[in-house]
Amino acid sequence: MDGVKDNIRRITTDVNGDLWLNTEVQGLLRVHFEGDKINQVKTHRIGLEHGLPDLTAGRTIAFGKDLMLVTPKGIKSAQIAPWQEGDTDATRFTSDARFGSQFSNGSLEVSDLIDDHVGGVYLKTSDGIFAVRRKNLKDKPGKSEDQSAVPYTFDGNAFRGATSADDGLFAHPQGGVWMPSEVLTRVEPDAKKNYTQDFLALIRRVTTNGKHVIFSGSFAEHGSGIQNAATVFQTQQNKSQILQLPYEQNALIFEFSAPFFEKPGTLRFQYQLSGFDSQWSEWDSATAKEYTNIPEGQYRFKVRAKNIYGVQTPEAIYAFQILPPWYRSWWAYMLWIALAAFLIWCIAHFYSLRLKREKLRLEELVAERTQQLREASLTDPLTGLRNRRFLSEVLQNDVQAFISYKNYVLQASINRASMTGREVFALYLLDMDHFKQINDTYGHEAGDMLLKQFSQILNEAVRKDDVVVRLGGEEFLVVLKKTDPDYIHHFAQKLLKKVADTEFDLGAGVRIHKTCSIGYTVFPFYAEFPALVSFEQNVMLSDMAMYYAKHHGRNQAVFMSATAKVPASDEAIRHMVSSFEFASKQAYVTIEQVRQKNEEAAS
Repeated sequence: MDGVKDNIRRITTDVNGDLWLNTEVQGLLRVHFEGDKINQVKTHRIGLEHGLPDLTAGRTIAFGKDLMLVTPKGIKSAQIAPWQEGDTDATRFTSDARFGSQFSNGSLEVSDLIDDHVGGVYLKTSDGIFAVRRKNLKDKPGKSEDQSAVPYTFDGNAFRGATSADDGLFAHPQGGVWMPSEVLTRVEPDAKKNYTQDFLALIRRVTTNGKHVIFSGSFAEHGSGIQNAATVFQTQQNKSQILQLPYEQNALIFEFSAPFFEKPGTLRFQYQLSGFDSQWSEWDSATAKEYTNIPEGQYRFKVRAKNIYGVQTPEAIYAFQILPPWYRSWWAYMLWIALAAFLIWCIAHFYSLRLKREKLRLEELVAERTQQLREASLTDPLTGLRNRRFLSEVLQNDVQAFISYKNYVLQASINRASMTGREVFALYLLDMDHFKQINDTYGHEAGDMLLKQFSQILNEAVRKDDVVVRLGGEEFLVVLKKTDPDYIHHFAQKLLKKVADTEFDLGAGVRIHKTCSIGYTVFPFYAEFPALVSFEQNVMLSDMAMYYAKHHGRNQAVFMSATAKVPASDEAIRHMVSSFEFASKQAYVTIEQVRQKNEEAAS
């Protein structure tokens, strides 16, 4: 057709011969035939301005002279305006409450409307299918009668439990409704049936946690026909039939049912154990309920059923009593009093022992607090790393032990297989490049955040036995204990790359990349003379290497190592560790510049 380019989902013809096309996403399209050829048509676009709730959902149905529209927001209708030339159309849709306000106020989604051929309709909604009929079917509407004023009644009981697919319904002219689905179903809404018929809820069995049956579904008392036999059955439980259960049987299983057999699986039950449950349970299809650890007391288990038509049964009740446990009997209370007196004597007898234990506890607490204070004095408060004091008070012990180890290896005539003697302490002194710019630009709080994240990188890069120390400001010392010399350069490259690749979060949405400069040495500085250069002097040599890195381009690591020439005096050593110019001029040291793995190392 000329002018029809939309994806059409449904077509409806009105009394004037116009077509109303339900499009996929563009609302309705009214098609008016004009001319001799069937594809010569004119169209009007019907959209939100004409009263449609949206442009995607809805289905049109011709109903008498009106055009009905079923939508997720209820039923709307329009009196079809005569066709007029131009782009505008006078047809307007409004909410239609002729079948009941619940079908037009948006509380129910309406997906289909079918004429039942006797003045009523079938409505397919989100709450099921309803047969909507005139209150007086004898008086069928005339041509001049206002249908919107005709009262309707609705009933969905006949359709309860019937499964309907998304396809439409089919109302047979001779009565009945066909419902297509996996199984073709026919429903007779006008069939004579009592949907309000009463039925009963029944407690069929009560068992204990030991699977012992204490109630099998009916009450009875002794009659006169058979001696010593309960032959008179009852519907209610009397006081003499209330069982007293020992506390050990305080877990019970209640099984229940109801003699209603239409549409299996649609029955719902609600239960409450009075004295234990504060309220009724939710409606559920389960036919058994288990209770465990029921305290002593008197209880009444109540259950009621509801069928698919909403008919609810009276309550079925089973009463019972749980006796208290032996330790809450009168003679048990006398025993408790005797035990209490014995305990008082024990308390007095052991009071002195308690004082002694309290004294020991206080001594341990003092020792623990002392250790905590010591830990705090050795820890940097900002980063949580070790501080400079840790070097002299704790790490120095490891250093002395390592010197003794190296001396032993040198002096031993035959080394053990595991004692290679190659292990060293690697000392890395790190400094953040251009850190002052961070404080000047973003503030000291941002600088603190950067230092914390930098500290975390160092902590994650070392082993548990290694040491990371914040010397002050943006300077950090990393000590790798007993490390293979072949690894120390790789570790420097690893730190450079990790720092350069990290995006540091300075808060307030600011994220930057930073680099660092590293100076590092090995301890002992002279392998043949482990104690010649002290640990502190080794740190000074690493510091000189770090400053060399910062003054020669930054973002690099500089390794300072000893040459074959050994200082002849302590004075020469002091000059060597305090002046790079002196150390290099005297050929005591050599340096090696190390950059990231993708850069070539330079000596």
